[in-house]
This record gives sequence, structure tokens and C-alpha cells, in this order.
Amino acid sequence: MTENTIKGGNNKRRKIIMKTDKEFQKGLKRSEIAVNLVNSHLNSLGYNSKVLKNTGNGPDNGDIEIKFRIEVKYSRRHFDSIESFSFDNIFVDEVYKVDKYDIRTLFCYFIVDEDKIGYIHIPRETYPHWIKIKRNDPYENYGNGEMREWYACPSKYLKYYKF
Repeated sequence: MTENTIKGGNNKRRKIIMKTDKEFQKGLKRSEIAVNLVNSHLNSLGYNSKVLKNTGNGPDNGDIEIKFRIEVKYSRRHFDSIESFSFDNIFVDEVYKVDKYDIRTLFCYFIVDEDKIGYIHIPRETYPHWIKIKRNDPYENYGNGEMREWYACPSKYLKYYKF
């Protein structure tokens, strides 16, 4: 290790100890083992994660990246708040579409209003509150379409945001 002196706050000089390149590389190797262990664990839990490359040339950009899905749904309804959506439960998506993926890969749903001035945010964390509702597809055969099963989330768990 080497010592350097730098100016700190109030122009006071402070001693800092810097690692040599060999010491840094040794520490980096130990860190990589821990990062790979955590990454393997995240993947075993169903997360789509990957280790980010650390070149050892200055600050890194994090150790692990997790890929999430964001689903965007366009609504034919005019609304500018949760209250103006005027339903106690807000339809999220059809059950089979949600269930074909691991819920841990979902980040959230955005339900965008017809005027495109805002959206209802349905985060993954609300999933335990989602309920299943069967109804005819409202956009098929003038609302008399096939019976389908949908997830809906009680509006009390959701928020509206403007773009």
C-alpha cells in the first residue's frame, strides 16, 4: 500500500492509503466470487440477472443487472385520477398472459388513458392483492365475445401519474 496526501474539507491535509495494483486485483478477484455467488442465487430464484463487467479501470457501474418486463396497456377510457377511472378493481391483463411468465420478471403495468395525459401504475408488489374475474371480452363481438379470465387489482393499491 502507498500513502498519499490530499486536501480535504477546510483545506486540511489528509493521508489516504491507496492499494497497489496487485492488491487491488486480489480484492477484485475476491469480490468477483461474491458477485458470481449472488448472481447464481438470483437466477435460481427466477430473476434474469447477469454480471456486469468490471474492467478495474476506475469506478464500476454496479455489479449485477436484472432484466424486468414492463407491460403497457392503452385504455379507451378517459381518466385523470384513480377516482375518475370509477371502478373499484382495475383490470390488469388476461390471466394466461400474466401466468406464462414468472411474476418476478415483471416490473409493472402502465395503463395509459385514452387522452395520453397520464397512467395508472400497477407495480409488481401489488400482485398478492390481484383477484381473478371472469367476463366477456369487451372488445370482441360488441362485448358479447368469448368468456375470459382476467387479473384485476383493487384501485386502493394503485396510483395515477401524469406524463
